[in-house]
Amino acid sequence: MTLALNTINIVLDIETLGTAEDAAIIQIGAVVPLFDRGFITPGVSHEFDCTTRYEDCLRLVGQGVLSMDDSTMNWWQNQPTRTEVFSGQVTYIDMLIAFKEWVKRLGDDEMKVCVWGNGSDFDNKILTHSLDAHGIHDVWSFRNNRCFRTLKALYPVPDSVAKMSHEGEVKHTGIGDARYEARLMDWIRTTYGAYL
Repeated sequence: MTLALNTINIVLDIETLGTAEDAAIIQIGAVVPLFDRGFITPGVSHEFDCTTRYEDCLRLVGQGVLSMDDSTMNWWQNQPTRTEVFSGQVTYIDMLIAFKEWVKRLGDDEMKVCVWGNGSDFDNKILTHSLDAHGIHDVWSFRNNRCFRTLKALYPVPDSVAKMSHEGEVKHTGIGDARYEARLMDWIRTTYGAYL
């Protein structure tokens, strides 16, 4: 395989209030893996981390724009990260706009952006739905949706590597999980010679 020099890979992790396609997103975390950081526009961060106001999520759910479900909300009640994840101060629309602007600043118009979700039918699909529902389009092409779960199935990661990669990161936060998955992607590329 050859390295695609006009591609920037983004590892995406979102925290949500449900599991349906229209689920409200409370937090977006995204990281450009180490192997692609040299292609980023100078001065632009390789990470995106934003938490919206819980009240905005509830308002949008009440208006029928987004959804939430009881099982996910019950799950959050038992998570040690609940306070952190539910303490955002940014409006929902501002979180989405900030994400689009970050993606667009990563490279020039010729740069292809591939977005890796841990299940492209979850993270990518839910974020795309929220963006579309708020009139925000052309953040990345649907052709560039990638599935991190499939990558891990094709290139197995030993438990010892997976545990080391998660050290120092807070599980069940968008940025913590995105950093972890980006480290695993770097390991897969280095170990297997997989060019992504």
